Amino acid sequence: MHGIMEHNAHHLNPRVPMFALREAQKLLQERFPELCDYRLDRRTYMDGVRRCKLYDYANHAWLDFDGR
Repeated sequence: MHGIMEHNAHHLNPRVPMFALREAQKLLQERFPELCDYRLDRRTYMDGVRRCKLYDYANHAWLDFDGR
């Protein structure tokens, strides 16, 4: 999965290419350990995808993927 689970680095800079995420995450953890105490594993990722919702900024409401 090319390090896509290296979530902190992805959110810090979404322009980091996927192949470089693992190294970027390692550097983040070395420099800022207090910010990287959460590790997104496959089970947590799948749970989030299953329950994920979209935010409608125009109406200030959470929606499912069917727009409800």
